Amino acid sequence: MTWKTLRRYIILSIIILCFAGISNLYKHFHFSNIEDIDFVAGIGFDIETSMDKKIFSIPVLVYDFTNPNEITSHILESKGITSTESRIDRQFHSGRKFSLGSEKIYLFSKKISKDGIKPSLNGLLNNTQTNGSAIVVTTSNDPKDVLEMKVPGYSTAPDYIEGLVNSLQSYSHFSNLQQLYNAYIQNSTEGLKFITPNIDIINNKLYLTSMSVFDKGKFVASIPQEQFRNLNMLRNNFSTGITTFLEDDNSYISFNTICKRKVECTKNNDNTFNFDINLKINGQILNNNSSSRLIISPYEQKQLEKRISNYFKKNLSGFIYTMKSNYKMDLLNLGYIAATKYGRHKITNWDDEILKSSINVNVDFNINKFGIGNLSLY
Repeated sequence: MTWKTLRRYIILSIIILCFAGISNLYKHFHFSNIEDIDFVAGIGFDIETSMDKKIFSIPVLVYDFTNPNEITSHILESKGITSTESRIDRQFHSGRKFSLGSEKIYLFSKKISKDGIKPSLNGLLNNTQTNGSAIVVTTSNDPKDVLEMKVPGYSTAPDYIEGLVNSLQSYSHFSNLQQLYNAYIQNSTEGLKFITPNIDIINNKLYLTSMSVFDKGKFVASIPQEQFRNLNMLRNNFSTGITTFLEDDNSYISFNTICKRKVECTKNNDNTFNFDINLKINGQILNNNSSSRLIISPYEQKQLEKRISNYFKKNLSGFIYTMKSNYKMDLLNLGYIAATKYGRHKITNWDDEILKSSINVNVDFNINKFGIGNLSLY
C-alpha cells in the first residue's frame, strides 16, 4: 500500500469518526419547534396585599409564533409570596417551555418601586438566562395593562418601549444607563442614584411622562418632562440631543448638540465641598429664524456663542436651584464623584452633603456649522 492510498484511508476514517461523534452528540439534545416555546418580550413587576401579606404579581408577555403569517403575543400571569414562587405558579398556566433572554423591558409599578426593587433586581441577575441589557422602566399603571397595549407597527408594547427609550439618547441627552446591569449597580453604589423613564397610558397610547428616581433601590422622586434636558446635560458625562436658544419670543436657533461634562471637586477646610460642572457643548444648527445670513463674521460668531453659553448657564443653574430647594437630593451623582476622590464610607448621607455644597456651572458653547447647507464657519 502506497503512502498516498494510506493517507486517503486515514482522512476517510477521521471523517467517519467525526460524523459518528456529531450524531451521538445530537442524541443528547432535544430540539423544539419555535411555536412550542414561550419567548419573553417583557416582564412586569407589581405587589398586592392579601391578609397583611405581600403577594408578588408578575405578568409576563410572551411572543406567539403559532400563526405563520403574524407574530402575536399573550400574557402569562403569575403570583407568589416571592418572585421565585411566582415562577412556579406561572408554569401552571402554560404548556410550553419558558425561555428568558429575549425580553426587551422590565416594567415596575410605582407601588413595588416605593416598596423596593432590589430583591427583584437580585432575582433577575441571579438567573443566568436573563437579558442584562434589557431596559428597566416604571409605570403608574398596572404593568399588565402596559404590556398588553397594542402599538401599530410593533409586534409588542415592549418592542415599542425599547425603541422609544433608545431614541431618547439622540434627542434628549439621555444616557444608555437604564439597563438591568446598570440599574443594579446604581442602586447599590455609594453616591449614585438610578434614574429611568416612566411610561404611562394616556388616551389609549403609551407616553413617556416623567423620570423615576431611585435611591438604594426605592423610588424617591419623579422628574417632569420639562426638566429632562437640563438634568441629563448636568448628570451625564457624554450626551447628544436637540437644544434651542431662545433670544426672545420671535427669535430662536435650534441645534443638534454634543455635550461633554467634566466635574471638578474640591474640599474646604470646614469639610464642605465645591463642585464646578464644566460643560463643553458643540452645536450644529438645525433651524434658525434669528438670521437669514449663511455666514457671519468671526466676531459675531463669538458674541453669539457667548450669549448662548450664558443662556444655558442660566437654565442649568436654575435646575440646580430646583434640585436643592424642591427635590432636596443629589440628582447629579456628585456624591459619587466626591466619594471617589476623598474616600468612600466617610459620609453617611450624601444628599445632605451635596445640598450644602457650592455647585457652579460653566458652559462653553461652540457652533460647528451655521446656516442653510451646513456651511462651515472654519
